[in-house]
Amino acid sequence: MHVLSGAGVGMQDTLRCAVIGSGFAGSTFAEAIRYVPEAQLVVIAGGHQAANLAARHGVPALPTAEVDPVLESDEIDAVIIASPNPMHAPQAIRAAQAGKHILIEKPMGMTVAECQAMIAAARAAGVTLMPGGHMHRYRRTETAVKFMLQRGTIGHVDMASITLTEPDETTWLNTPANGGYLLGSGVHCIDQAIQTHGGNGFALEYGLTDMYWGIRLVRTAPVSREMILNYIAEHSLGLPRSY
Repeated sequence: MHVLSGAGVGMQDTLRCAVIGSGFAGSTFAEAIRYVPEAQLVVIAGGHQAANLAARHGVPALPTAEVDPVLESDEIDAVIIASPNPMHAPQAIRAAQAGKHILIEKPMGMTVAECQAMIAAARAAGVTLMPGGHMHRYRRTETAVKFMLQRGTIGHVDMASITLTEPDETTWLNTPANGGYLLGSGVHCIDQAIQTHGGNGFALEYGLTDMYWGIRLVRTAPVSREMILNYIAEHSLGLPRSY
């Protein structure tokens, strides 16, 4: 299916990429592609900032209504999904079924079942599916901490504290439609704790507040890894990756 008017034509060994979504994450991914010689940005699709973002990168812009044809287009090889959270699973599954590799902004999906369906679709199609929003894994400080723990440099860890706050309580991350703040940004802390400590042999205490300045604590409790997964599933939240 041709939707890009030839804009996707590039070198045969170049990975032609479409960015779905034009907000902060979409803009970040679009900029990052410029620094990957093997990749080529060919279109920005979806979101009210698509036209401005595409103009900055000299590529076509397509409206949200035309995202599905982009996912199926034979003019792209990979999609970077940075659309609203509820669209992650359906768009990723559609892209996988069309044979596209997928980099997806966190959260991976809204529910555990959605994440499992995405993994199944990618495996069936033989394409790569990767959650791409957990940048803390690749930062030097966090990487150094992980290596130090693995090598026993700082000994046994009895307790670790990760705090993540959002100064604007009206942020879209807090809206129920997007899964709330735990799903929208709190998954960074869960992912980092599991990534750093290996996912086993530790307990996590978390606090959820209805005011992001630490006011009116709603819940605080020690929880295990299994309890985290159950909590996410029961509240129709999503997983940052398949653990």
